Amino acid sequence: MQFAAFTLDEANVCDNSLLTLPGTGADRPETLRSIAAITGCSGPLLETIRTDPMHRVADLALLDSLLQKQTALTLWLLRPEIKQHLAQPDQRMFTLALTRDAIADAFARGSNARGLALYDALDPAGRRAMQDDTQAGFTAMIDGIPVIFVPASDVSLTTSLAAALYLADRKDEARVLIDADPKLPVQRRLVDCLFAAQTAKDASKAAEGCGESGNVHGRDPDIDDLILSWAINGQQSDPYPMLETGFSTSGSNANAPLASLYCRLFDVNVA
Repeated sequence: MQFAAFTLDEANVCDNSLLTLPGTGADRPETLRSIAAITGCSGPLLETIRTDPMHRVADLALLDSLLQKQTALTLWLLRPEIKQHLAQPDQRMFTLALTRDAIADAFARGSNARGLALYDALDPAGRRAMQDDTQAGFTAMIDGIPVIFVPASDVSLTTSLAAALYLADRKDEARVLIDADPKLPVQRRLVDCLFAAQTAKDASKAAEGCGESGNVHGRDPDIDDLILSWAINGQQSDPYPMLETGFSTSGSNANAPLASLYCRLFDVNVA
């Protein structure tokens, strides 16, 4: 069955042919979940949702992961009554993982208020977790069905949250987030070095000395934290070196809060 599912997956076949693979009776829902996991196709999971209502919450959680975080489904899975379907030790990790996704999605769609509301609903430890740059993998048992959450990196919401807080006139909270970011002094040194390198006799060679521990990728600065820190702390220096250096290399990772922040700070009119 797994070989057949893999073959169909390689042929990019996500249609009802997947539902004809072996697996009957009590084993059929489990078979369909395995097919969905192997192929990345949603059809088998939709079939289990229809035919196995006792495990619908688990199948919807699997579907949410498969479909790359659909807003309505993620929010549905965050409802308080869903917790009763999860094993008690897994409830917190499940809630934090989906809340992270929901906040990131809200910011991507321009719904800053919804993102902040989800953040504000967390306890202090949960809010700190949204600042972590990595998310550990874990398995949540949902009505006896294991749902795997793979590890994730580069998932910190610190900058986006700080931008949204700043725009909501919650500057003190934004300052706490940005000032606690360990990447901020590293980025500041990097920008200063790269900006100075532009006027060197051999600019390319001078730039090679920037970054830390010889990390070539580390020479692409993320200036969003720097611009936020500059804005929060009084805008007392010239932002040009940051902007020139940042946008001549990696640029901004702007989602809605960050894009709105740049527009407000630099008086950009958006049609």
